[in-house]
Amino acid sequence: MKVPSSKLFIGFCVTVLLSGYQDLHAQSKKTPEKRRDVKSPVDTAWNQASAGNQMFANSELFNPAGKSLDLDKGTRIMNVELARQSKFLVSKSNRGIAVIKADSFKVVNQYDYEKGESGSMYGLAIGSNDSTVYFTGAQRNLYIGKIGRSGEFKLTQKIDLSVNKKTTTPLGIGLVDDQTAYVALAIPNQIAVVAIDKRKVIAKIPVGVCPYAVVISRDKRYAFVSNFGGPDAKSGDETEMSAGTKVAVDERSVALRGSVTVIDIQTRKVVHDIKTRIYPESMALSPDGNLLYVSDDSGDGISIVDVKSFKVVQTINTKPDPLLPYGSLTTGLAFSPDGKVLYAANAGNNAIALINPKQPQKGPYGFIAGGGFPGAVCVTAHDLFIGNVTPLKQGSLQKVMLPTSKAQLDAYTANAKKGFHFIEMLRAQSEGNLNAKSKPVPAKVGEPSAIKHVVYIIRENKKFDQELGDIGKGNCDSTLVEYSRKVTPNAHRLAEEFVLLDNYYCNGVNSSDGHQWATEGISTPYHEKDFSSGRCAYDFGTDPLCFAGCGFIWNHLLRKGISFRNFGEFDLADVTKGKSWTDLYNGWKAQTDSIWYKCAYPIKSLESYSDLRFPGWNLTIPDQIRADVFVKALKEYEAKGSFPDFTIIYLPNDHTSGYGENLPTPRAYVADNDEATGRVIDALSKSSFWKDMAIFVNEDDPQSGTDHVDGHRSVCFVASPYAKRHALISKFYNQSSVLHTICQIFGVQPMNQMVAMAPLMTECFQENPDYTGYSFLTPAIAINEMNPPKKKMTSKTTLRLAPLTARMDFSKPDLNDKDALLFSEYLWSTVHGDVPFPKQYFGPHGKGLKALGLKADPHFKDDDD
Repeated sequence: MKVPSSKLFIGFCVTVLLSGYQDLHAQSKKTPEKRRDVKSPVDTAWNQASAGNQMFANSELFNPAGKSLDLDKGTRIMNVELARQSKFLVSKSNRGIAVIKADSFKVVNQYDYEKGESGSMYGLAIGSNDSTVYFTGAQRNLYIGKIGRSGEFKLTQKIDLSVNKKTTTPLGIGLVDDQTAYVALAIPNQIAVVAIDKRKVIAKIPVGVCPYAVVISRDKRYAFVSNFGGPDAKSGDETEMSAGTKVAVDERSVALRGSVTVIDIQTRKVVHDIKTRIYPESMALSPDGNLLYVSDDSGDGISIVDVKSFKVVQTINTKPDPLLPYGSLTTGLAFSPDGKVLYAANAGNNAIALINPKQPQKGPYGFIAGGGFPGAVCVTAHDLFIGNVTPLKQGSLQKVMLPTSKAQLDAYTANAKKGFHFIEMLRAQSEGNLNAKSKPVPAKVGEPSAIKHVVYIIRENKKFDQELGDIGKGNCDSTLVEYSRKVTPNAHRLAEEFVLLDNYYCNGVNSSDGHQWATEGISTPYHEKDFSSGRCAYDFGTDPLCFAGCGFIWNHLLRKGISFRNFGEFDLADVTKGKSWTDLYNGWKAQTDSIWYKCAYPIKSLESYSDLRFPGWNLTIPDQIRADVFVKALKEYEAKGSFPDFTIIYLPNDHTSGYGENLPTPRAYVADNDEATGRVIDALSKSSFWKDMAIFVNEDDPQSGTDHVDGHRSVCFVASPYAKRHALISKFYNQSSVLHTICQIFGVQPMNQMVAMAPLMTECFQENPDYTGYSFLTPAIAINEMNPPKKKMTSKTTLRLAPLTARMDFSKPDLNDKDALLFSEYLWSTVHGDVPFPKQYFGPHGKGLKALGLKADPHFKDDDD
């Protein structure tokens, strides 16, 4: 689509100086100060647009500066470097190496990883001869190749860096000379000293948790290693596990410390550990070699280290405004050849920040728009090259002519700030009027809300048309529906009785990042770069290094005294060995007191706020059991006369499972989930707490099924006495909108920049309440409808695909994302038989934009097929 462009110039400029030396250990969890409203004009047309072509699902606008270069769909750029006197740009991605001619900006050669391998989230270096390329894989290998005069690439070596034949996930590479490399091994927490000529590891040096980048000092005396997870945990620290290592964590389960290890190259001994802020990541040495710049503060800052004293001498705030909340996510650094500009890839702002090294206290003085979560940057005297981790359909790489005048820089900056909604983020923090009239969703933070209780229900994996395509109003397509009204009567009734949101999007694509978006409103570079799960866990609360520096929505609210209770989110429940879905179903049906499961929370700080009678993820457990547990707890709250301010309920079974004769059909799983959702809302709406309650029902991600507008479009339901009735709302909202609205209701500042820029869901509510409760419906499909034996299958497609899904792992949400298309084809076949699966509507595609009066970008290449 083509978002209408505004001719209004955003002239707002903030020049707040950071006073004095910032506290080295100041964490990004600090709440920003209140701000006055910003009256600058701003184009808000994007609020009515749809995501999918020139707007990301996270609401950032897609208008990358300079030229864009398309690489294969699904390519995520990790590093970019220049070779052969800057004639060639070398990019490392999850797929392999690409060599691009710098002047024409065209790919001249590519090398793809072998089957079973992919690129690690960091690690690319160019040798002293300016033509040898060193790069790391996600499993265990250091790869070495040569770039010829014409840009041809030839792999010459592959060195195994495994430890006891186990995966090590090599990351950053520091070249001591042409024969010796220091390589970070992220899983065993070591530096491998590699003898290039001997093709083997000659020493291993223990460092901190998840060593990331390696920089060699100019005099070749020291190797500096950023430890993303900080130093080893100390006695007395609270810890959680990440890739088999204990990580020291704070009260939110976020990493407690950061560090840079200093190694003496001659003795191969650790000589110092430099304390940094949390999540130190990429590093860059100043051109004179005296200062080391380390991105840290969970991506909101840079620490400057004196390489002689091993001390942090200055810190930089990389946010567009120092008082904005967390979320700039600085993840790549590069100096201009003359050393006068430090370029910082701010993935969270989808922009490159320009910083004057001589005035670090001022932070960025300009921005250049990226093409989607920029994660890497390099620069020549005239051009800036940007590598994007999650490009919007196109633009994996960018080439931008450096600004030569203030007017050019101002134009670049205005475009970038418009893209990451700078003015809207400032306004989201504006100081409220405490004497304002009470509203369901206050206009400003701190103003009174008529809503006192928020219930947030999180479910799994559904697109809009897949579930509501047959609803008969709004922007729907009945030909794509899989779980129709007879399967999901409560989804349909909720959308009809309250609000039908037909322009709502999930920010992520599967449960690994979906639950990050649903509970944090943001996803981090550690996760987005390591999407192939080399080191980063396929996260469902199982890797503290995945967690954003702002913490989770409950952390944010608890700090403000808002009470909280969790039912199942991030729990990986264990079912008693030998017990089947039918056993648990029959036990529920007979109302026995048998409990054949046990909660297992990897996030221990969340466990203390959780009802341990309520199981989280496990598809062996019917959602009716979960509904029963919650309704029982609700009655207990009724008896006490109090209910938590904020409640999360996890109902996962609409995820569905693979084939098995002892498992329900996919539509029975969805019917089970629909009925449980209806029962929970029914009980809440008939409780004494309903009068000042709002309920949000959200999918964690839209991984399965199809949608004719875009693959991120999903369902969201709102129920409340203050929710509008029988309303169709087509304004753009996403998962961060839900979190922003929750923060606004409770009078709390947005928890991060993504949340701050997301539109409030004010239009879903009305000031005059309607206290009519909700009555749940029983689906026409029996929730114990079991999969048929193969010999009774009538669909050839189902017969072919069922055995493949039976081998898939459903022990955690969405572990089968690489087989997501196959799994969706199977689900479709169980409903539509041998009717071909409409895969052109499966992933992010933006094909429904024309009907909305939106123009597709002429350069967009449809590569979904």
